[in-house]
Amino acid sequence: MKILFLIFSLFLFCSCSPKEKKESLSDKVAKDLSSPKHSTKKVEPITLSPSHSKNDKGTTTLNYSIPSSLNFLPTSTTGVIIKHKAYTLSYVETHEQAEWVAYELTREMMDQRRRNNIKRKNNFRDDPSIPTGSAYLDDYKYSGYDRGHLAPAATVGYTIETMSESFYLSNMSPQDPDFNQKKWRLLEEQVREWGFREKALYIVTGPVLEDGLKQIGKRSRSDQNNKRVSVPNYYYKIIIDRTDEPKAIAFLMPNKEIKDSMENYIVSIDHIEEITGIDFFPALEDSLENRLEKKGDIREWKINPKKFQ
Repeated sequence: MKILFLIFSLFLFCSCSPKEKKESLSDKVAKDLSSPKHSTKKVEPITLSPSHSKNDKGTTTLNYSIPSSLNFLPTSTTGVIIKHKAYTLSYVETHEQAEWVAYELTREMMDQRRRNNIKRKNNFRDDPSIPTGSAYLDDYKYSGYDRGHLAPAATVGYTIETMSESFYLSNMSPQDPDFNQKKWRLLEEQVREWGFREKALYIVTGPVLEDGLKQIGKRSRSDQNNKRVSVPNYYYKIIIDRTDEPKAIAFLMPNKEIKDSMENYIVSIDHIEEITGIDFFPALEDSLENRLEKKGDIREWKINPKKFQ
C-alpha cells in the first residue's frame, strides 16, 4: 500500500510541475545579440588562384578577387526564385515577402545612375513575376509600417528599368518607421560608400522569418480579417567585397528604433545561417566560405563615424 501511495505522489508531482517554456526564435536572436559569437566552422587558408597585375612602378601584385561570374545565390527554402534585372529574390508565400534579396553593387553602377540622373519614382506595386501573387499596396495601408526596401532603390536603381523594378512589393518588408528611416537607412548609405571605395560588392539582405509573427494586410477588401504579410522582428544584411583580398561583414538588427552603435549588431554569417536555415554562399570553395562566414572585423572596413555612431 505504501508503494502505491509513493507512486501516486510521484505522479502528482510530475504532472503539476511547470513545463519548461520553449524558446522562440526571436528570443534566441535577442539573447545571442547580447552575448559574444563564436564560429564553429574550421577556418582554413584561402585557396583562390591569384591573378597578377603591375602598378605604375612595375611592382607585381597578386589579386585574389572572386570572379564576377560566380553564382553567389543563397539556397532557397521554398524553391521560388525570381530574377529581376538588378536583383534576385527567394519568395515565401506564407509570409508574403522574400526571405532574401541578392544583388551586386559596383562603382560603375553608381556612376551610371549619376550620369543618367535617375530619379526615385515611388511607384510601389505588386510583382507580376510571383506565381502566387505578391503583397498588395492595401496590405500596407494604415498598418503603421513602412514599405521597407530590401534591395534599396538608391543602390539598384541605376537605370529607369531597374529603378522601377526596385519598387515591386516583393522587394518590400514591413519595417518600423524609426528603424527604416534611421539606422537601416544609414547602413544602406554606408554600404554604398563601401561599394564606391571597394569597387565591387555582393550583398544579401532579408528578414528573419518564423512562425507566429504579427501580420498586416488583407487578401481582399471584403475580408477584413484575412491578415497576410508577416512583420519580422529582425533583419540581416550580408556584404562581401569580392575584389583583391575578399572580406565579408554581416549585420543582424531588430525591427525597431536603434539608438546604439551599429557595431553592436555585427554578427557572423554562420550565425545568420543558423537562425534562417539558409546556406548563403554554397558555390564558394569551403576554405574561402569558412573564412568569410566567421564574424567580420570592422577594422577591415573603412567606416563613416557619422553612420556608425
